[in-house]
Amino acid sequence: MKKEELIPDVRSREDIDRLYQVFTASGYQLYPVGGCVRDAVAGTASHDYDMCTNAVPARVIQILQDGQIPFHAPGIDFGTVIADVRGNSYEITSFRSEREYTDGRHPGKIVFEKEINKDLSRRDFTINAMAYDLQSETVIDPFNGISDLQNGIIKCVGDPFERFQEDGLRIVRALRFAIRYGADFDGKTAGAIHENLGMLQNVSKERILMEFRKILSMDKPVSRVFVEYADVITCLIPELKSCVHFEQNNKYHKHDVYEHLLAVTDLCQTTKFEIKMAALLHDIGKPDSYTEDEDGHGHFYGHPAVSAEIAKGVLKTDFKGLKTEEYDRIVALVKTHDKSISSSRKSVKRFIAAHGADFLDDWAVLKKADFDDHIFPSEPPKNWFTDIPDVLKIRDELVAEEECFSLKDLAVNGKDLMKELGLKPGKKIGAILQQMLEAVINETVTNNRDELLSLAQKLI
Repeated sequence: MKKEELIPDVRSREDIDRLYQVFTASGYQLYPVGGCVRDAVAGTASHDYDMCTNAVPARVIQILQDGQIPFHAPGIDFGTVIADVRGNSYEITSFRSEREYTDGRHPGKIVFEKEINKDLSRRDFTINAMAYDLQSETVIDPFNGISDLQNGIIKCVGDPFERFQEDGLRIVRALRFAIRYGADFDGKTAGAIHENLGMLQNVSKERILMEFRKILSMDKPVSRVFVEYADVITCLIPELKSCVHFEQNNKYHKHDVYEHLLAVTDLCQTTKFEIKMAALLHDIGKPDSYTEDEDGHGHFYGHPAVSAEIAKGVLKTDFKGLKTEEYDRIVALVKTHDKSISSSRKSVKRFIAAHGADFLDDWAVLKKADFDDHIFPSEPPKNWFTDIPDVLKIRDELVAEEECFSLKDLAVNGKDLMKELGLKPGKKIGAILQQMLEAVINETVTNNRDELLSLAQKLI
């Protein structure tokens, strides 16, 4: 593999060349390692280039100082120093082996090694246990990671049971790599995943969220892996347990609830995390909403609201680190996923007034995916159907016309009501403004100052 294939970006290649020259001039080795090598073998560009070296951390710092390369060392205890080359950061980690894991993540003992193969042997999967020799332009691959990657196999380095005992997050990472590469697990690795579910309890919710964000944002179908490893997913999101194998007994559905959630997630034509997460949770309240009619047909009346409440708990307890706007968006999508919008200006304006113009884009992606996983023997019920292209076209027209969607868009405000109509500050002003907004949205009046003041006079 040519160096240009490993590092296609010229600026990054120049940065790494400089680091390589500084280290080799001091008599030490330096190798790109891990994900960047894996990505190059897989034929995809990498954005992060981690390095490893036989220099111990103190020597790494001295080499960088001598080479006048800025650095910082927040991970110095674990042998990692971050070099800053022209504003680009590169992790440089000393060859090491790790022993005596006590907390399911951090090694109790680190031994700095002299050989690259010793360092590669501590890594999680064979596809990540590769390094690149910049001098010979060859891949160092002692555990046959290239072969596993080409054959679609995810395999732990060494004993898989030990690898997952060292860090439970590796279970979720394993699923991510299987999804990313459409790969399968070798038998021992698959067995060790199921055997080590308890290790997931030791993993922080923040780290779980980071992995889920990667899984749901890479535009790869999750259904195959999430079905086969439903025990992992329901360990991470216990609220999904009741959805697994829960039959819908409904002529509009071909999947049980869990399979439907996964199918809709895969059908969402987006890499936006909030939409994908909403899809994964959008019908999570169906088991709690299930009723049967006298013919044995299943119904889920009120399930969007129930699902939204459960989703709130999932996002607060099973994951940590969500931004407030992400949380709000996911919950709102779950709550409104079953709504329909008619192709009329009034209907679209009401929806935008309630949720915002940009929300409509996200909602449309989820709505279409959910609709596409339904079965309709003939025509779908009218109250289910939304002509999404038409609705989005109307939305664009309304936005271009700078239509009024919120109180701040009204041609009058509270001060105008007090000045022109002599009203005193209080709740009455807010109530009148809200009524005027509804009138504008319903197109019974235009967003004109004189018309609105005339209407306000009638509402006093």
